[in-house]
Amino acid sequence: MRLITFLLRSSWITVAIASLAGALSGAGSVLLIASINAAISTPGQQPSGVLARFIGLALITLLAGSGSQILLARLAQQAIYKMRLQLSH
Repeated sequence: MRLITFLLRSSWITVAIASLAGALSGAGSVLLIASINAAISTPGQQPSGVLARFIGLALITLLAGSGSQILLARLAQQAIYKMRLQLSH
């Protein structure tokens, strides 16, 4: 619990942005699966814009997920750096 409060105190903005990016990635994944399911449930009648919707959702999911992971890795590295500075003094 102390680690979570330390991370939130050190850079709560990064935690908030990473959480939002993770939520966006999760929502994109759900919409992507729903889009695929809608496309395969009616094989003879392909709705217009299926390919564009698929590519858009795939890009959003990829970028949001990658951004979230990069921000969380950066946050962890900053936390380790700050802890090392505190221990060295």
